[in-house]
Amino acid sequence: MKMKKTDLTVLILALIFATTGIVNIMVAIIGGFPPRISEKTTLIIGFNANPEKLDPVDTRDAPSFQIQQQVIQGLVQYNVSDHPNYPIIPVLATNWTWTGADHIEFEIRPGVKFHDGTDWDADAAIWNLNRLMWFSNYSDTLPDNFTSWLGLPSTIYFAPDGVTPYIANVYKINDFRIAIDLSFDFAPFLDLLCFPSSFMCSPISTPRYSYLNVTNDVLVGTGPYKMDFDSDGKKDDGEGIYPDIEVRFQKNQDFWGKFEVGWRNPFSKCAEILIFNINEDDVSRTTDMFVFDIDYLLGIIPDTIENFNASEYHTVNQVEELNYGYISFYCNDYNPTAPPSWTHLNVTWRKALQLAINYTHVIDVIFQEPVVRGPTVVSRSMPGYNASADVNKITMNFTLARALMQSMGFGVGWDTTYPGVNEFEWSAASFRTIRVNEINSDTVNQDLNLLILQNWDLIGVDIDVTVRSPEEFYNTTRNTPWEIDVALAEWRPDYLDAFNILEPLFSNTSYANICRMNDPYMMSLLNQVIMTTDTVARQQIYMHIQSKYFDVTTPDHEWKYPHAPLYAHLNTYVHSANLTYTAYNVFADLWTWEMYIEEWEET
Repeated sequence: MKMKKTDLTVLILALIFATTGIVNIMVAIIGGFPPRISEKTTLIIGFNANPEKLDPVDTRDAPSFQIQQQVIQGLVQYNVSDHPNYPIIPVLATNWTWTGADHIEFEIRPGVKFHDGTDWDADAAIWNLNRLMWFSNYSDTLPDNFTSWLGLPSTIYFAPDGVTPYIANVYKINDFRIAIDLSFDFAPFLDLLCFPSSFMCSPISTPRYSYLNVTNDVLVGTGPYKMDFDSDGKKDDGEGIYPDIEVRFQKNQDFWGKFEVGWRNPFSKCAEILIFNINEDDVSRTTDMFVFDIDYLLGIIPDTIENFNASEYHTVNQVEELNYGYISFYCNDYNPTAPPSWTHLNVTWRKALQLAINYTHVIDVIFQEPVVRGPTVVSRSMPGYNASADVNKITMNFTLARALMQSMGFGVGWDTTYPGVNEFEWSAASFRTIRVNEINSDTVNQDLNLLILQNWDLIGVDIDVTVRSPEEFYNTTRNTPWEIDVALAEWRPDYLDAFNILEPLFSNTSYANICRMNDPYMMSLLNQVIMTTDTVARQQIYMHIQSKYFDVTTPDHEWKYPHAPLYAHLNTYVHSANLTYTAYNVFADLWTWEMYIEEWEET
């Protein structure tokens, strides 16, 4: 009996839920039918989460940004089609000029309109930047109420002191030229403007002193796709964001970029309708990709990657993301509640503990998603990445860890070789108890702590685990950080300059510095970076930081080994093999306006 594709989808789902063998079922349907071809040139993205926010100045989560970037654009942006270089390109500005280390001017692109017909000009640019500054509380007068609160990304627009805003003043030179005065020299400023919270919304359709609501409002920008809207700025039926169902866009036929030279694919060929199909069920969403109910899949079941690779009708690609997963070790000697006998985790302790971790087990067993061993803070995709320091970071070596324990007076006379003749003695010893954090209901954190318990037992170290909620963990690291010796953490930089990861994790004014490094030399390097406008010179400073603080071949010092680099996620892209011009990138951004299916021309 010949089955319709929709019938087959139901059958596959029934089989999946009736068995545990999803991979075997997927093998059976590979090659069963060709990709879907829409008569209306509709591009469907299988989306794994609801967008939490609609307003860019209050957004920090990736799903929301992925939605917003179909609609809004910035003065400048990274060219994510140019992997792995990601050069900064002019978008709503045509060019920029530094007339001093703290003064920059932008030429505004003429002939551009927002989706509601509002002109894009210098006034619109200034309106948006002032709105961003307002919700970042530059003036320290932002009211905290149900419509107006501190924007989620506000901290990235302030200097390391947490008080001084990067932007001091924005003003108009003429209708198509603006100037921005910075509070001080800040070399990565263009990178900061590439962060999507810096992108531009229509001044007519966007409230000045309150946020856009994800349920009732529409986002109006200048981009290649638009949400439909009524004259009151509210969404029409059938368009916009519908939680747990879809986000729907229409092609902006008046898009200014459709005549631009340099697009990989002519804008006239891209999809007329764009749909983000929201489905948080991994099995159902993955099945949709196998049977081509969607064209592009976000959030893949790891066990199915091999099967997608085996299908002639699918394309699979993996890109290492910017995120940095690590184990933080409290470095500071400050602990007002400690007994006189307390000693902080000095560099020898930190090194010994980090040597006694089975990193291979973490990557291959604990994580149920594609990951690799993480770099030394700076992403492998980021300018300033130090490959030598990455190669020479700490790896598992129980023998060396035991030798360091003996150098501190523990286990003296025992055989340090692992495995050796004194395994019972090392395991039975209790030289010190390390206070370890655990986030409740975080299975990765639970499994990691179990591994640490087993690993550190081999060097005579016990652990005391305290389970905290994310909010409790945040409050503890902010107010009483000495209560946590070791904690699993992750940081994702907001833009492609290493300052955006080194400063928050190591500045002595940053609450994200949970290891509480307080190194004057590190602070001098961070201060030097923001004044170094030469890109190559700035990257050399970043590389020096990685060598000095993580490379085992460089001399040990008081503040070395603040983290054990642990993991970086691999972003897995799966889509129909006939979908071309997909921009794989470290940001997981979707440039849907370049995507194209050749068969669309035949329908």
